[in-house]
Amino acid sequence: GVVRALVWLPEQERLATAGADGVVRLWDLDARKAETWDPGVGPVLALAESGGRVAVAGEAKPWAVKLFRRPAGDRLG
Repeated sequence: GVVRALVWLPEQERLATAGADGVVRLWDLDARKAETWDPGVGPVLALAESGGRVAVAGEAKPWAVKLFRRPAGDRLG
């Protein structure tokens, strides 16, 4: 699918990507594999990283922003 956002996660040395399908992928570049999760925000517009947390903004009603702790994918708020 189309990638709409990406962010480097320096603490985990991984790349997070997200796109029009609403799925976030956390890439292990050495293994060339991705862990996937659906944050439930609809098509993703933006990703941001800070201190091992990932903020995901999407097109869901009315604009949804969710904060996750990685790698477990636990929603923080």
